[in-house]
Parts: sequence; C-alpha cells; structure tokens
Amino acid sequence: MNMPTKHTFKRLAIYFELDTQEMVILSCRKSLDSPCVEQIDVVQTLAAPYSMPELVGKLKLAFEQCFTKDVEASRVSPIEKVLKIRGYSKATKNRKLVLVEWKKSDGYLVSPTVRTRGYEFLPDQDIMLPLQYTETSWPRQ
Repeated sequence: MNMPTKHTFKRLAIYFELDTQEMVILSCRKSLDSPCVEQIDVVQTLAAPYSMPELVGKLKLAFEQCFTKDVEASRVSPIEKVLKIRGYSKATKNRKLVLVEWKKSDGYLVSPTVRTRGYEFLPDQDIMLPLQYTETSWPRQ
C-alpha cells in the first residue's frame, strides 16, 4: 500500500468481532491541542467472508480518510455510534482491537491488543511491515 500524503503519520483502529468475524475499521487523527491520537467518526465495515483484496481496499480507504474530520468532543465513542450500542464496554464486548499505524519514515506497524478492563497493548507481538508493502509481501506464518 503506497501512501502518498501530506501527513507523515496515520492510524487505524480495527475492531474484530469474534463470532461473526465482522470488522469495523475506524480512521484516526491527532488533534492540534492534544498529543493523543483519537478515533474519528469515519468508518469502514467488512462482513465475513471477505477476500484479501477486499480487506486491502477497505484499509486503503480508511487510511485515506484519516484527518478528514475533526475529533468530536463527545461522551460517546465512535465505535458506540457505529454499532449503536451505548457504553464503550458493551460496544467492544467480544471484539478484538488491532491498531495499524503508518509512518512515512518507517512503514506499517500492526499492534495487537488484549482485552482487560480496556485494551492493553502487546508490544512483543507487534509486526513491522515494509514501507512499500503490497498484498504479495504480507508476512505469512
């Protein structure tokens, strides 16, 4: 996925539903007055079964949509709005969260999490992908 952009950093939050295997992909942005990267109300969804080209297409679109909206000052998170479920804990129940980050200088970083009271990062399981990633260069295990 070649990523021409004026930004040097982009992030996606991918929520994966364990039973249905549905993916909800939220674009992110960093607000000017905060060091935090936050999810915005720009979403891509993918229902199972899906192919690798479909997944890559949704990821590309979601990356293109980072920074297209301002972070809203709301008590309701983007995932709650998308799923129409009140409460972050309820909305993310039975869902895995994976963050995919792109940096112009480094490439892609795929960061899995584990659900505890929220989501906890697993840095020892991070996967670094090359700058010029293509579908055929995906690391197979």
